[in-house]
Amino acid sequence: MKLNDFRKIINQYLEGVSPLESRKKVESFLKRSYKRRPFKSTRLLNEREALKEELWGEIDHKIKGKAKARRSFLKIAAIVSLLIISSAILYKVSLPILDRQKIIVVKTNEGQRRTVTLADGSIVRMNANSSLSFPEKFAADIREIALTGEAFFEVEKDPSRPFVVTSGNIETTVLGTEFNIRAYRDADIDVTVTEGKVKVTRSEDPLPHATEGLVLIPGQQALFSIKDKSLTRQEVNVKHYIAWQEKELDFESTPFREVLKILERTYQTKIELTPGSSKEECLVKARFRNKDLESILKGLQRLLSFDYKYKDSKIIIHNKGCNTP
Repeated sequence: MKLNDFRKIINQYLEGVSPLESRKKVESFLKRSYKRRPFKSTRLLNEREALKEELWGEIDHKIKGKAKARRSFLKIAAIVSLLIISSAILYKVSLPILDRQKIIVVKTNEGQRRTVTLADGSIVRMNANSSLSFPEKFAADIREIALTGEAFFEVEKDPSRPFVVTSGNIETTVLGTEFNIRAYRDADIDVTVTEGKVKVTRSEDPLPHATEGLVLIPGQQALFSIKDKSLTRQEVNVKHYIAWQEKELDFESTPFREVLKILERTYQTKIELTPGSSKEECLVKARFRNKDLESILKGLQRLLSFDYKYKDSKIIIHNKGCNTP
């Protein structure tokens, strides 16, 4: 939609044309303009939504009462003008670059791992059941990618272009370092640093202090809870969180239910707990290197009291509790 066409729609509305029709056309214009950037700026997105809501609020106010029609119209025109300018600038500035930009999506299945080299030379080692989205060529001022699942990053240093990873509700920003992100769907997210320094922030959080984020150094981890949206920092033994790269399973006080999820992803085998299993939160501390699933289950039985059996290509586990038999 051209700028003149957009203005024409507003003028038509001011002359009495259906506001619903105008609203749909304006909404369509905004969606097309902002949709061109695959990795949206949260700040710009929030500002756009706030302006939109103010615009529609004024329209609704006009429909309900005409006493202050002229002032409402002037305010609508001012807001719409700002939207026009913002959208036009973003469109014109980004179009020459983004039209040539290709977004690449790499996925891994259960039990599959993959190494990806990005355009800047950074290396990403993906764990099973993960998805990585990134541009074929990074922008001149920033390197943005998106991750679902787990991956270890070796980022090439480039102070002029921060490296930003969006994963669920958090953003991790670095200049050059090594770190691990675990961000599977419907699970807590953790970022563990092995080298350098990173900053972790909540990408969408109404709390004022959220934008401050947490700065992590080697040996530290940021943990985002999907239950209460909290973001905390803790000291950890990083080798427990990167052992998967060497085909090791390293559990350090890991809840038994989480251990079973990791085994599912690693060995591509569905594992279920029986309805009558103990609800006790059993913690596992163990390390397995290059072991098959049967060996790991037998090893875990030395730590916990549970029975298991194979049924219909699945493993059914009945957990009796945390005490050894």
